[in-house]
Amino acid sequence: MAQHDYVIANQSGSAFRADLNNALAASVSTNSGSSAPSTTYAYMLWADTTNGVLKIRNSANNAWIELLQLDGTLTMEDGAEATPGLAFRDDLNTGIWSSAADTFNISTGGTERLELGAATVFNESGADVDFRIEGDADANLFYVDAGNNRIGLSTTTPGSLLHVKEAAQVDVAVFECSHSSTWGSQIALRHGTSSPADNDMVASISFDGKDDAGNTTAYAGIRSYATDVSNNAEDGVLTFHTRNHSAFGERMRLTNDGNLSLGDGNLVVANTHGIDFSASESSHTSDSSLLADYEKGRFSSTVSWSNTLSTTGTATNTSTVQGHFIKIDKLVWINLEVTPSTYNGGDTCIIISCTLPFTPDVGGSPMCLRTYSGTVCYGSEMSGPFNFYGNVSTGGLMHASGAELKGGSGFWGHKTGTTSANATFTGCYRTA
Repeated sequence: MAQHDYVIANQSGSAFRADLNNALAASVSTNSGSSAPSTTYAYMLWADTTNGVLKIRNSANNAWIELLQLDGTLTMEDGAEATPGLAFRDDLNTGIWSSAADTFNISTGGTERLELGAATVFNESGADVDFRIEGDADANLFYVDAGNNRIGLSTTTPGSLLHVKEAAQVDVAVFECSHSSTWGSQIALRHGTSSPADNDMVASISFDGKDDAGNTTAYAGIRSYATDVSNNAEDGVLTFHTRNHSAFGERMRLTNDGNLSLGDGNLVVANTHGIDFSASESSHTSDSSLLADYEKGRFSSTVSWSNTLSTTGTATNTSTVQGHFIKIDKLVWINLEVTPSTYNGGDTCIIISCTLPFTPDVGGSPMCLRTYSGTVCYGSEMSGPFNFYGNVSTGGLMHASGAELKGGSGFWGHKTGTTSANATFTGCYRTA
């Protein structure tokens, strides 16, 4: 190890030779020593044996710059975001550097893009630089819109914090729980405010689509509200919304006590279907009760009438009228108003025949039918209720007196009078 000031003074021959040999020894040993040479020059090399590092003097001759370890290990300066420790010759603000111990940083254009350390950080400096990951056939499988602070999956224009887009007719997202017990997948929509209040909206699911002008439109939705946020007395409701003629509004609400309330709409049940109600009977029986097949609506009835009491009399008029019915299981309530328009005179009985919305059970239990007079009625009329019994042999319904009042799928009723009159038939019967 040797060091020298590299100045050969004017001296005697032997002293000159010794001084020159010392200078050469310092040169060939790269000015090695445990401390820096006392005389330094710009770009001078020094083998620092204390730290085992080869250093070079900077151009200003006022500091040492580490080049590499004396054992051959290559090291570099830590550098900084705009001046990386290792950069490109023609692009000095692009390269790698270290912001702290055990940390690796990458910069381009003088801006940090990636930090690998205790955490992996992209875009540490918060620059408006987008980031994407390509898939095999999707160039934007994962896309970060840095300027808008949004993430898109298969889209470069995310419309919210997370926007998932799928062009194929497949599931857009699947959430699967593989727990070995009966536990299944869960999705939690949480309102994380630190100051909750009654009637806060907790979460919302919106079902959106496009209209024919290309506008994104919410066509339906489900919302939940915290109607009471008192500790140990919390209440919540679930509401259902639809769009009707461009107006979006609440149509149904499931309350905290389990009641289901409708907004301005009606509960509509498909034809031939109903609502099943399961209820417990009183203590008098151990059976359960099932109220099934509830229907309510209108029916068209073919009505004919004649002015004779004889079952062979000729009908003088026929028309179709609208009646109303309520059906629960096999029991039917009907309401039908008939206005005979023809009267031949005399104190005779007008016989009216109407078809029913459901075929009667002619061999079943007794049924009753009640007739009420309209606003115009003269003479006497048959008053009810009447019991009708099925006649299995003829397929007709019989009055208790034995007179046949109905046949086929309709019913007969009659009024007596001296002029035309309205007749409203109301009552119930059992279907087949």
